[in-house]
Amino acid sequence: KALTGGAQSPNLYIPKPVFFEQQSELILKHSALNKKFIKKINKLSEEELDKYLLPHPILGKVSLRELAIFTCFHTIHHYDLLKSKLNK
Repeated sequence: KALTGGAQSPNLYIPKPVFFEQQSELILKHSALNKKFIKKINKLSEEELDKYLLPHPILGKVSLRELAIFTCFHTIHHYDLLKSKLNK
């Protein structure tokens, strides 16, 4: 429900502008962090994924499972935004 009307990131999470020259560095950093996140999530049991709750600035408290799923969709959302900007 929190996302149905559209949601705005709190200012704390809005990224600063980056330069095109940083592209390779940022892609490598994203890839490394993504692999690290997946590795940590895969070490947890099914019960742990539902047991641990974390605060999300828009969604409130979410389980690790919910955060992992949200992270997948959110990453795809930003990837699609980047693709649309590159196709202009």
